[in-house]
Amino acid sequence: MGKFIFNGKSTEDFGLVIQTPPIYTFPERDVTSFHIPGRNGDLVIDNNCYKNVERTYSIAKGFKIGNLYENMQQLLEWLNSAKGKYVRLEDSYDDQVYR
Repeated sequence: MGKFIFNGKSTEDFGLVIQTPPIYTFPERDVTSFHIPGRNGDLVIDNNCYKNVERTYSIAKGFKIGNLYENMQQLLEWLNSAKGKYVRLEDSYDDQVYR
């Protein structure tokens, strides 16, 4: 079974398992296109970067003995710990790269 590490903590720390491998999506080039009246075709400007991609995991939790509410609170705090910043995401399905 797979795992992922997000913001320094692993799914294993929370008793989570990934049920199915993620669907792989690839980033697309970030370009801006302009239509100029009287000109054939669009003017395309490469912004020299890639757009963000979304990675979705199907996970299951086997809670240890304890309060369900507290377990869910800890899980939600971890998944929201980035607070709008980019943080490292690794998974065992593609361990040669991180996102």
